[in-house]
Amino acid sequence: MRRCQSLQFSENTPEEESRDQQLWFIQAQNCGGPAMLKKIAIVISSMLLGVCCGSAVGWLVGRTIYFFVVELPNRNLAPEQYSTATCGLNLSIGMLTFFVLIPAGVVLGSVFGFGFGMKQTYEE
Repeated sequence: MRRCQSLQFSENTPEEESRDQQLWFIQAQNCGGPAMLKKIAIVISSMLLGVCCGSAVGWLVGRTIYFFVVELPNRNLAPEQYSTATCGLNLSIGMLTFFVLIPAGVVLGSVFGFGFGMKQTYEE
């Protein structure tokens, strides 16, 4: 049978505390501090690139919808007839683009960028 051993903890003296802090700092430097910073930089930069690309894709999708729904069918109309025929579609497609498509692109781009950055840090 095992015996239960009681552990007694005592306060460190100031010398022991100083030594422990120095050892922790040395271990932190030897555990790959620059490598960890490199991994963090890779993940952050890939997320920022994903955000920029995602927002651009969201804007392009909105612009494509606008082109095919509003501009292409009404391309031969006079300006007065054009504004009457579109009947406010400009604003609704603009709001769809600004409030839905671009934020969705930002979120998806950051998620894909995070996944890509994490994959790159594990390959090294």
